[in-house]
Amino acid sequence: MEKIKPIEQKERIEVIDILRGFALFGILLVNMKLYNHPIQLFILPSKENLPINKFLEFFIKLLAEGKFYSLFSFLFGVGFYIQLKRFEEKNISFNSFYIRRLFILLLIGIFHGILIWPGDILSLYAIAGLFLLIFRKISNKWLIFISIILLSILPLFFLMGAFGIKMVKIYEPESMKKIEESANIYSKMVEKSYIVYSKGNFFEITRQRIHDYFSFTFFGNFFVSLNVIAMFLLGIYFIRKNIFQNIDNNLSFLKKILIFGILIGIPTNILYAYIIRFIPKNIPTFNLFLAFLGYSIGAPLLCLFYISLILILYRYECVKKLLKPLSAMGKLSLSNYLLQSIICTTLFYGYGGKLFGKLDVFYGLIITLLIFLFQLIISNLWIKKFKFGPFEYIWRVLSYKAIRF
Repeated sequence: MEKIKPIEQKERIEVIDILRGFALFGILLVNMKLYNHPIQLFILPSKENLPINKFLEFFIKLLAEGKFYSLFSFLFGVGFYIQLKRFEEKNISFNSFYIRRLFILLLIGIFHGILIWPGDILSLYAIAGLFLLIFRKISNKWLIFISIILLSILPLFFLMGAFGIKMVKIYEPESMKKIEESANIYSKMVEKSYIVYSKGNFFEITRQRIHDYFSFTFFGNFFVSLNVIAMFLLGIYFIRKNIFQNIDNNLSFLKKILIFGILIGIPTNILYAYIIRFIPKNIPTFNLFLAFLGYSIGAPLLCLFYISLILILYRYECVKKLLKPLSAMGKLSLSNYLLQSIICTTLFYGYGGKLFGKLDVFYGLIITLLIFLFQLIISNLWIKKFKFGPFEYIWRVLSYKAIRF
C-alpha cells in the first residue's frame, strides 16, 4: 500500500490559499473587539457613542461579522474533500487519518482557548468536522438542500423562542421577571472580566479564560455550528464542481453569485447590522429573529460573493500578482490564526500591555491593519525557507504519524 504524504507545495491550488489569507484579515477585524473586551460583550447591545465608532462598528457587522468564519468553514470543506480524494486515489483508508487529524485540531483548539484566548473556534471545527464523514457521499443537490435547511434552523429557533417569551409575558409574568434577571448574568460576567483581564496576572487570567471558554464559548459555538456545517458542505460542492480548478468554465455561475450577493446579501446584512446593535442576544425576541434571519441569509451570500469576486479577479495577471502575497498567509493559516491571538492578548491583557478595554473601534481598526501587515510580511519571508508554519508542522507530523516529509 502506498504511503500517503501531505500535499506538495506545487500541488496546492493558489487561489484557495489566497482566500485563506483573505479570511485571516476578516477574522482579525471581527475578533479585535473581543480581544480588547470580554467575549460576553458579544451578547449585549452596543455602547459605542462616538459617530466614527458607530459608523465603523456598523460596517464591520455589515461586511465582516459572520462572513469570514463562514469563509474559513467553506475552505475547511474544500480541504476535506481534496484530502478525501487523494486517499481514495491511493486506495488508503481515510477515516482513521481524518479522525486523528480532527482530534489533534481539537487539542490545539483547547490549548488555544485555555492558555491564549477563550474565543477559540478551532475546537468547533474539530467537532463539527466529524459530520463531513456522514455527508461525504451525498449528491450535489443534497449538499445544497441540506445547507439551506441548516442555515434556516437558527432564525427558526429564535422565532419559536420569541413566541415562547411572548406567551410567558402574558401568562407567567413572574417567570418572565426571573428570565430577565437571569439574563443579567452576562452584564455581571462582563464587569468581572474587565477587572481580571486588565489587571490580573497570567494565572488569574488563565483561570478566567478557562471559565469563559467552557461556560460561554462552547455554548456559543452550538448556535453557529449549524452554519459552520452548512458552509463545509458548500465548500465540498464548489470543489466537486471544479470551480477553483477551472474558473473560466464557471464564470456564469460565479457572476450569478455576485448578483445574488448584491441584490440579497447586502440588504439582508444591512438588516442584521442595523438591528443587532440595539438588542441583547440572550432573550429571544421578534427583532432578534429578524436580525438572525438577515444574518443566516446574508452572511453566507456575502461570503460566497467575496469568493466569487476573488476568483473572477484572479483570472487577470495584474490582480493575481497583487493577491499572491496572501497565499503565503493562507499556507500558514493555522499558525497565523494562533499568532493573532498571541499578539493581541499580549497587547491587551494584564500580563502584557494592559490595554484591555481601553481602545475604541477606530484604534482597533488601526491595530488590525498593522498586525495583518506584519503577518503578511513574515509569512512571505517564512514560506521562502520552510514548507510549513510551526503549528501546521505539528498538526501534520501527528496526523501523518511521520517526523519527516
